[in-house]
Amino acid sequence: MRLLPNLGALYRSPVAMGGLIIIVVVGFVALLAPYLAPFDPTETSLYSRLQPPNREHLLGTDGFGRDLLSRIIWGSRISLEVGIISVAIGVTFGLLLGVLAGYFGGFVDNIIMRFVDLSLIHISEP
Repeated sequence: MRLLPNLGALYRSPVAMGGLIIIVVVGFVALLAPYLAPFDPTETSLYSRLQPPNREHLLGTDGFGRDLLSRIIWGSRISLEVGIISVAIGVTFGLLLGVLAGYFGGFVDNIIMRFVDLSLIHISEP
């Protein structure tokens, strides 16, 4: 019995493989941030503020003289942490609500579903 029968279709999809490559690259960059970042992301230098991209600062510097490439590399760690934590919270609450609705059924299931329906109704401005 195959555990993942549609994995071959995933490998044949160029969009899925592109997404996988991006996730893996960002993950490695986040893990290796202390070794990849050329400068300390919080170090300021008023002499090198607002520099355009050059050999020393590949993406330039910001208004405080901080290297933008280093800030992007270190920022990838924070972005991944936020993403992983938010997904973990969503999975935890979804699993809890799903188990409660499945176990009790009937009235409890209807109440949970109405709250889920309400959470899915987001009025967005054009």
